[in-house]
Amino acid sequence: MFVADLGFNPCLIVHHGGHWTSDDGLVYVGGKVNVFEDISESITVSYVRGIINSLGYKNIIKLHFHDPRKDFHIGIRYFGYDRSTFAPFLSLLLKFKVIHVYTKHEVVVEREDITTGSGHNNESFVGLLTSMELPMSLNVSDEGEVDYDIDGTDEDDDEMVNAREKVKEDKRVQVSNEEELLMLKRLAKTKGKNINDLNTEFDGGSNLDSGSESDDEDCGYLVAPEPHMNNTKKNKLLEEGESSRQSKFHIGQTFENAKTFKNAIIDYSIEVGRDIPFSRNDKNRVHAVCASKEKGCPWRIWASWVRDKKTFMVKTHNSQHTCGRTNKLKKMTAAWIASNYQTKFKVHPYIKLHDIIETVWLEWGVKVIKFMAYRARKRGQALIVGEYKEQYALLPRYATEVLRSNRNNSVKLQMNGNVFQRVYFCFEALRKGFMAGCRLFISLDGCFLKGPFGGQLLVEVGRDGNNQMFPIAWAIVEVECTDSWRWFLSLLASDLGSFIGAGSTFMSDQQKRLLAAVAEVFPEAETRVCARHVYCNFRTIFGGGMEYRKQFWIIAKSSTENEFNAQIQVMREISNAATDDLLNRNYKKWCRAFYFPMSCCDSVDNNMSEVFNAYILSSRHKPIITMLEDIREGLMERLHKKRDDIGKKELLLCPRIQQQVEKHKIYARGWNAFWDGGVLLWC
Repeated sequence: MFVADLGFNPCLIVHHGGHWTSDDGLVYVGGKVNVFEDISESITVSYVRGIINSLGYKNIIKLHFHDPRKDFHIGIRYFGYDRSTFAPFLSLLLKFKVIHVYTKHEVVVEREDITTGSGHNNESFVGLLTSMELPMSLNVSDEGEVDYDIDGTDEDDDEMVNAREKVKEDKRVQVSNEEELLMLKRLAKTKGKNINDLNTEFDGGSNLDSGSESDDEDCGYLVAPEPHMNNTKKNKLLEEGESSRQSKFHIGQTFENAKTFKNAIIDYSIEVGRDIPFSRNDKNRVHAVCASKEKGCPWRIWASWVRDKKTFMVKTHNSQHTCGRTNKLKKMTAAWIASNYQTKFKVHPYIKLHDIIETVWLEWGVKVIKFMAYRARKRGQALIVGEYKEQYALLPRYATEVLRSNRNNSVKLQMNGNVFQRVYFCFEALRKGFMAGCRLFISLDGCFLKGPFGGQLLVEVGRDGNNQMFPIAWAIVEVECTDSWRWFLSLLASDLGSFIGAGSTFMSDQQKRLLAAVAEVFPEAETRVCARHVYCNFRTIFGGGMEYRKQFWIIAKSSTENEFNAQIQVMREISNAATDDLLNRNYKKWCRAFYFPMSCCDSVDNNMSEVFNAYILSSRHKPIITMLEDIREGLMERLHKKRDDIGKKELLLCPRIQQQVEKHKIYARGWNAFWDGGVLLWC
């Protein structure tokens, strides 16, 4: 382990020309090693890029570095030229002074069969995790994601950067959930279980419906971390003391029925940390004793129906515990966890199993196994399905209320019999705002809903005067297809009237179904595709080489056809095959040189839709009406805040536009004005 105060400047040791192998553990085989010493502590991304370029390779597709705090096989980290990966790399370099960097070359290793995004190509990903050929950190890269690099930036502001970070974090959470489930499958396999069998709820019922309690779930308790209790539960556990030995029941206490009484016993058992099995358990009488009765603990309780009255009463009770707490309780079941943490599951239905285990440990001092946490999460998700169904049934009333509040709002609800199919919303304030202050540039995109009934959210987003997101309309449809896009765009055309037509521009993510729908509804409109998605598809074939990436973005941002042709020739010097592939990708849709000027927007990516998708990430798993209200209220608050902020600024131009003007002033400082000969031309 290196130390931080060795007294010399940082040093990079670059391993290049080799390849990764995992035959005898993770090893970088072959190649050469270059040492770059006396590196300045003010090292930048461009400096590191120059070091890598100086090696003379044109087929480097990825870089990794070794985290000196960890062993080699678990300490390999992805390194890119973006802020998210360069910042931790720089921090470690300045602290430990020496970092080993490894290059990955296109011709040596091809890993196009591994994805970490939406779960496609799942067999190879599962196989990789099962075989453990490479450490998990090597897979969590941007192979299946849209490329957000400095070369491809489109004048992004903080809002855009934050949106992309949210999207990336959401993808990381999805990958983490997949890894967690795969780990659970492997763990179940080692214990002779099937993960699918864990979906059938076999725990929790015995506590209420039988007198016996099985030990089948005892397949190894996970040791929970030491508690960091800083909440009310901590105080309850610490101050319990002798009070934990006192029962909350008393003779003569009444309950509605036997089930209510048994639920109270279960809650009490978990609260005081004692196992209290039912020795007699039926609908007429219940008898429970402390599990430590053989060790002398006298706690017991008996309750039954009062004769001639519909009252279930405690008739015998010894309230004293002489035993101590235990951290393994049979009364702690998946059903109990799901019921008591229903609100938490509603807010975060995909909560990690570790978080469930730690929450139960910190709040109740009880350890639960991962299988139980998994079943609790499944039960928690099932408990909120009823609310999802209820809100779909209330959707017609919600649509009516939106129209009642403003008759000029546009709401279209389409049903297939009594089954929900689609719904469309366009609020008058957004429609008027777009027509009054936005250019004829609309970004189109769709995203999956994460509720139990699926569906997709389609959205149309414009740009406001400050070049930021301005949503126009959105819809929830059963599936993203040509018919649903045609329906959505037709309603938009109806709402905006003749305002949309020739001179308008639609930006999308290279979806053929969407392009076909736009061409059908708006035959005279210009259509563009997001250059980032074009590059992402290009990269899957030719790799993520830095030279490819840099030249691609130069081509995409070429301002004239002559510049485009010149840069294409530069690309040909790198690779004829890559150049032919780009020319076959309908380049007039993603290259700036071929854009129509009517929309007054030279954007090459679909970043406005990305901002909106990031804006609703936390709402996509919620019931439909709750999600729609989150969108409406969030946008209302956002527009109000934007209006107030811009009103406080004393500018003739919007802030982002002013920044561009100032930047172009610097670019134009080398230009000179010449007299044209004295001829005045009047237009």
